Amino acid sequence: EEAYRILLTHSKTGFVWSMYYAYLLCRYDSDKPVPGCEEETKDFMQMAADKGFTPAKIYLVKQKAKKIGDDKEQVTALINKLEAIDLLQDSGGEAAFRMGVFYYNNKAVFDQQKALNMMLKAHKEGYKKAALYLGIMYEYGLGVEADGEKGFEFYLEAAKNKQRWAARKVGVSYEKGRGVEKDTTKSKEWYLKALVSGDKKAQDALISLRWMWPTEKHISYLFFIPGDALVYF
Repeated sequence: EEAYRILLTHSKTGFVWSMYYAYLLCRYDSDKPVPGCEEETKDFMQMAADKGFTPAKIYLVKQKAKKIGDDKEQVTALINKLEAIDLLQDSGGEAAFRMGVFYYNNKAVFDQQKALNMMLKAHKEGYKKAALYLGIMYEYGLGVEADGEKGFEFYLEAAKNKQRWAARKVGVSYEKGRGVEKDTTKSKEWYLKALVSGDKKAQDALISLRWMWPTEKHISYLFFIPGDALVYF
């Protein structure tokens, strides 16, 4: 509550950074800072965007994207907004990344080559989330000639940045020998990292490698660690 009050005070003096974070804190903190804060901050994100604050502009585009589906006219309008943001060169690569996501996922504008170009641009500008997409695109040859080694490099980078699912992708690469020399021990290590990070699909991979067995109560899982150590989750 104290943090929210400080942000609110600064927001009322026109600080766009405070408007942006007061809005997010109110809506995404597990415990609402103050009863009624949603009404109190309802216009903050738009106000911050109107003042040219790039993170607020991108946030509004992301929220709009959730509602428009594959309406080509509306999707194109959002891409145009992202292009305008990208030209300012102050989004840290996120505007390019969001355009890449549209070209990668939305069937109204689906274009693998454009998706790849935007992800490469975002990655060059330092936007970390682009690495996982690039790993997938290089591994499977989406918009580019398949290159398992390059795909693995991007997966490993994404995993080190703690991107969701990336550790499991590294594990798969080691298990199958995709883009890297096959190494079952390393694949198990990465699957375990994935599981600890909350990736439930890593459970199936560990079971398939006979390194993990469900307990009788199906509540925790039993791991065999080299050296006769047993670890319960």
